[in-house]
Parts: sequence; structure tokens; C-alpha cells
Amino acid sequence: MRALALLAAGLLVAGPGAPARADEPQDHWEAGEARWFLAGRADLGTVEHLALSAGWGRPHWLWGGIEAHGVAGLDFGAASANLRLALLAVDLWAGLRSTRAWSHVPLPQVARHESLPKGGGMTYATLDLFASGLLPTPGGLALWEVNTVRILDPPAGAQVYEEWLRMVCAQPWCGVARLAWVVRLREGALHLGAGAEWAFLDGRGGADLIRVGPVLSWRLWPHLALQGAVYWPVSDPDRLGFLDRVNAVMVLSFTLATADPPPRFP
Repeated sequence: MRALALLAAGLLVAGPGAPARADEPQDHWEAGEARWFLAGRADLGTVEHLALSAGWGRPHWLWGGIEAHGVAGLDFGAASANLRLALLAVDLWAGLRSTRAWSHVPLPQVARHESLPKGGGMTYATLDLFASGLLPTPGGLALWEVNTVRILDPPAGAQVYEEWLRMVCAQPWCGVARLAWVVRLREGALHLGAGAEWAFLDGRGGADLIRVGPVLSWRLWPHLALQGAVYWPVSDPDRLGFLDRVNAVMVLSFTLATADPPPRFP
């Protein structure tokens, strides 16, 4: 689901830079100098997300350091703190997250769920281990991602709907692997393609959860981008409601960092 990897990768297959404009072909952050920095990112859309980071390198491009996240969605809110090493070809991060489900509660231990029980909600803590990368290909990019989560305080005798991965997990581990390919359009400002995700680690039997769908990253201006993905299940051990089965995000992202010129718009 991390369409932002497309943004970080755009210049790997892009041509020479161009003046700032709507449809920005060159990644603004690739041209920056390595330094100590503070940086931020704000997302507005299907989820509201604020990220603050501190480290050394080129912010939002090649860097290492620490970051904190706050996320609010229709069904949950979360806060996390991570260590991260972003190298484009391999982006690694590990951290602790606290998630509050607004209404979802622990699920019974059954092979198939027809719906998610609701009540007063629940709070759970996780250890998150994520890795992703990309490979330039003729005409576009191939992207991979592996997200694994360990629930640190699982409710006894119950399963959990993991809000971030959008899947039912039998404790303590759950995880998703994703693979996507996107075509390079508009001189590298726009990447559009399709991907698939597989719930390879959920502790459950029966049919595997497999979702497929479109992926988008469109750099509108140097500091502003539209990013999204929609993954719809083609194989599913459950029959949940539409919003609980699909893994979708569409956000407008704004990035900034210290020692950087003010944002430019045409």
C-alpha cells in the first residue's frame, strides 16, 4: 500500500530536471544535500497522517534516523515511534505502535468471520517490522514490500482485526507481502500500475487472503503529491463488510524539511 515508495523512486528512471510546474518530473528531495535535519510530512485523505523525523542524509530520500507518526482513520487512531534506514533500493524500519480501534473488539476463534463485532473498541500494542524496495524496469518500476506485525498484548483466546494491515490475525504474528509494477508517465511525474498483496502470516487456516488492485503516485508540485492504492480481495477466508475487506488509501501528501527553500508552486 505504500505508494510513497513510488515518489522516492521516480528519479531513478526520470530524465533531466525541469523547472517547477504542475506535474513535477524531478523529485525535489533527490537534489538536496546530505545533512542533519528535521522533517515533516502531512497526509490528508482517506486517513489523516502526520509524520515527524530527525536524522542525517537527504530528507525524504536517502537518510537514517528516527521518526514519529500519528494516524487517524474512520475506524482507528494510532501513534508510533520508529528507527528507519531509507536507502531506496531497501527501506527498513522497525518500531512500536499503539493502536486504538474506535469500535472493533476482539473476535472469537473461528475459521470464518461474516462480520466484525463492535462495541466499546479496544487498544493494542505492536512491534512493527517493515521492509520495501524497488527495481527500475523498462518503462517503469517494480516494487516489493513486506510488513510484519507482532501483537504484544493479544487478548486471550481471541483473534484481532489488525487495523493497519486491514486483516484478521490469530496472535501473535501477522504480515503482508506486496508486489506491484507501475509505468512511468508524464516524464516521471506520474506512476500508474497494479499490484497484489498476500497475507502470508496470519496464523489462520483455510483460504489465503489475496488482494489486487491499482496503484498511483502523481507528483503535482515539488512538495505536493497525490498517492493511493486500492486492493480488493480475490481470495478471502472471511466475508466481511466492504470497508473491512478492502485495503485502500488515497491521500494528498505535503513534505518539508529544515534548511530547505520555501515550497514552490507555479
